[in-house]
Amino acid sequence: MTQRKPLVIGIGNSLMADDGAGPFTVSLLAGRLPADQLRVLATPGPGLLSFIHDRSKVIVVDAAKFGGAPGEVRRVAAQDMPRGIAAAPLSLHDRGAAQVWDEALWLDMAPQELVFYCIQAHFIGPRQALSPGVEEGCRAAADLIARELSHA
Repeated sequence: MTQRKPLVIGIGNSLMADDGAGPFTVSLLAGRLPADQLRVLATPGPGLLSFIHDRSKVIVVDAAKFGGAPGEVRRVAAQDMPRGIAAAPLSLHDRGAAQVWDEALWLDMAPQELVFYCIQAHFIGPRQALSPGVEEGCRAAADLIARELSHA
């Protein structure tokens, strides 16, 4: 039996300013984690399930709007995600994090552990650069993720 490995997924669009927080954070982890444990996805929707299946731990990094300061990082375990309407602000994409987790459990495709690193966005719109605070938040998130996986 092969050992189940962790995976870090950066979700977002680098052409839409702070929506690129997830991909940028994953790029910061290159060289710190094995390449087969890093993935960048634009807006995967239900396709996310195929990436998280059969992993020991999945960390999803994404820009979010939760009312924090630009670049603020929040780590949320999947089982602690808000449900229903309250979950909507935590995702800027077509599938809320709680919905993906519920679907993964229902389909028996859930990893052993699913964690979200949400980075508070400042500006989402056509621009290829992150806001300064969001870039700092991405760097902090990358350090936290690397540390978390080194203890796994």
